[in-house]
Amino acid sequence: MPEDSTGVAHSSLPGSALRQTCFVDMPFGKKVDPKTGVTVDFDQVFHQGIRPAVEAAGLQCIRGDQEETGGLIHTAMFARLLLAEFVVADMTTANPNVFYELGVRHAARPYTTIPIFATIGAPPFDVNGVRAIPYELAEGKLTPEAAASLVESIKNRIQAALARTRVAVLLVSPDFLASDFIHEKELGPLLAAAEAGGVRILWVPLRPSAYEETSLKDLQAVSPPDKPLAQMSKADRDAAWVLVCKEIKGASQSHPR
Repeated sequence: MPEDSTGVAHSSLPGSALRQTCFVDMPFGKKVDPKTGVTVDFDQVFHQGIRPAVEAAGLQCIRGDQEETGGLIHTAMFARLLLAEFVVADMTTANPNVFYELGVRHAARPYTTIPIFATIGAPPFDVNGVRAIPYELAEGKLTPEAAASLVESIKNRIQAALARTRVAVLLVSPDFLASDFIHEKELGPLLAAAEAGGVRILWVPLRPSAYEETSLKDLQAVSPPDKPLAQMSKADRDAAWVLVCKEIKGASQSHPR
């Protein structure tokens, strides 16, 4: 699980796939770089360089044009920017929308933000200090070698962030417990890390579940398991979230990176 700026990791929220998400912020289709005149095939970069890396790291990969939620596009996009466990942002062509959105994300969750750029031109001066991943293009596309290098670089950056997790927050529901992905890719490694003393697990009962039939029964929940948040009044639920925040703060301070 990825950490935020406090070193705290968050589980996936209940959803269709119950997988951690990487949101990709980049131009779509083919775009001309205004400085060099090179036409960049961003769809090819996404499909051959970015998505394979994200999926190899075990995350769900979503690009802005693949957003399926209804309502305002900007609302869904900003929700993804702030809530996705990881964001990959392509700074090639210095697209102003990408730079604005990168700034929003980097201010909120810098440690799981991965900027990338094509070496057809250097990034603007004010982002030169950002730890970005460069990639090479030939006639506006990734060569097989460049694609393999970009996949490896992005995957390694994601895995490094996952390895730095010191506190994990599990939002437990029947969907969570029924997910094979959660058990195989998240819960098992986290429990092993907790047993070794490297990670503290905080779990929050969202809805009634058979948690007592799992390894969670041996871990203390942040709020009473027999009274999950879904069964609380709004006032009690708000108070429970305040307690969760305090527990996260205390745990992150006692488990420095």
